[in-house]
Amino acid sequence: MGYLKNKIITVLLFLAPLVSYGQWSYTFTDPCTLNQQTIQMGSSDEIALNYFGNVQTFTQPDFTDGTFDAWMNLVTQANSANPCQGVTQVVTNNTNAIVVQNTITVITNIMNVLGGDMLPQALSASGVPVAEAIDNANKKKKKKKKNKSDEQSSTSNSESGSSNNKNNENSSSGTSSGQSNGSGSSETSGGQGNTGGSGTSTGGAETATEEESKEGALTMSLANSVSNAIDGGDADNKNRGSLIASGDIVVIDNQDNSNGRQVKVVGSITHANTKQNRIKGALFTYTTVTNDFSLTFYKSWINPRRTFNLVGANTTMTDFNQNHLNTTTALETFKFGKKKFTGMIGTNFTIGKLGKRELQNLSAVSGVHRNFRVSPKITTSALILGVYSPFTQYYEGKWWDPGLLIVPFSSWDIQITKTFKYNISFTGVWQSGGNALNYQVLTGGKIRF
Repeated sequence: MGYLKNKIITVLLFLAPLVSYGQWSYTFTDPCTLNQQTIQMGSSDEIALNYFGNVQTFTQPDFTDGTFDAWMNLVTQANSANPCQGVTQVVTNNTNAIVVQNTITVITNIMNVLGGDMLPQALSASGVPVAEAIDNANKKKKKKKKNKSDEQSSTSNSESGSSNNKNNENSSSGTSSGQSNGSGSSETSGGQGNTGGSGTSTGGAETATEEESKEGALTMSLANSVSNAIDGGDADNKNRGSLIASGDIVVIDNQDNSNGRQVKVVGSITHANTKQNRIKGALFTYTTVTNDFSLTFYKSWINPRRTFNLVGANTTMTDFNQNHLNTTTALETFKFGKKKFTGMIGTNFTIGKLGKRELQNLSAVSGVHRNFRVSPKITTSALILGVYSPFTQYYEGKWWDPGLLIVPFSSWDIQITKTFKYNISFTGVWQSGGNALNYQVLTGGKIRF
């Protein structure tokens, strides 16, 4: 048995060089990206290459005798007026697609921590904002306090009058019995009357304070219950902020077949303070095939009237090889359409390197969002974003306008427990001409701490 095993290993070792002998590779520098490209082929195979829309078939001798290099130079000269246009367009579209997908993740994270919207929805049971409800309650409280004060004043006056009458009676009897005793009796009675007045007044103040505290407690209870409903916490959680961790697995189907089907892993954590006016978080992504990794830090500032939410983010992207990009995002959100819709407008600026060439890209983003409640445990939201690049600098200072990208997004949250939701989302990227760049399906969970 051992002899047979040794024979098989010997035959495999003998055949290995023969298999590798039939393979051949050729490495060249792409004139657009300046990246090193390697072509793998058999000694008797032919390979078709597409460059600037020109397709040519080559054999192994064509790469060694200069035929391939001559063809590339000829095609490059023919397109000198618009060098690497196709490459720049692909680079810009890919960059914008990655940026807007990270932006969507940031937006949805903020919505999750705020209870499903980009602005806090702290409403009372009657649909009145809590801040307004508290103001109204305070006004009623002051009015009640004033009315009670008036009542106390009139009560005190009537008691004072009664006391004065008694004093007069005592004074009269004191005069008949003796002046000194009358004075003492009058002072004592007067003192008691005053004390009684004070006592009544103090009792009234205590009653008002009691009513005040009851009403104040009711108002604050309302505010806290609404805040807790948004935070997803209990009554003992009213002094804490909200903290949500989420994770998604994304399947990307690229329509240009350049990278085939990819899988992306997304993880994030988002925190909101107790006032729900400051939110911060971080997210990371990793995509297979292209080996892309990104890390994003973001923060949002909600104004006191809760009418605007400014979101700032910074994303670093790398493939750990030749491509390194950094993008800064500023996005403003606001309510419109009777506060049923959330509008968004912002800008992204990307700078970095793709291969050995520098990239600068400025893009504008605008969109609209609305959420819906399907059932007590199922909520859905619809979001659509448009991305337009005024300019991109990539190849020898060439400026290129790639048009508009449309990114629709639909997310479904299913409440499993009080603190855990299962999510499935659908999105994609379309060019303004109607061509789909990719489709994406996201699935994962969200945990509230």
